[in-house]
Amino acid sequence: MDYMKNNYLVRKTYTSFMMVSVLSVLAATLGILIDNVIAGKMLGQEALSTMSIVGSMSYVFSCLSNLCVLGGTIKATQALGRPGCISGIMASPLIP
Repeated sequence: MDYMKNNYLVRKTYTSFMMVSVLSVLAATLGILIDNVIAGKMLGQEALSTMSIVGSMSYVFSCLSNLCVLGGTIKATQALGRPGCISGIMASPLIP
């Protein structure tokens, strides 16, 4: 029975995080599209091509930072899952 409760909790959490992730990517893509349209109409082709090059470089840096964040999250989760781990260790820096 515990397995079914855990499975439900994992599915519910995953679904909520997935929806937030999809909406944030959609909003970011829409913002980039609007920026490109404005730059193309008002500033011309040179500005639009410059924005495309810089945008590609920012995606690379964003990808690298996301990899670091995911690695840190995995290590923290593994540490919290070890026997004898104090579960409040993650909140201790937040307490004055």
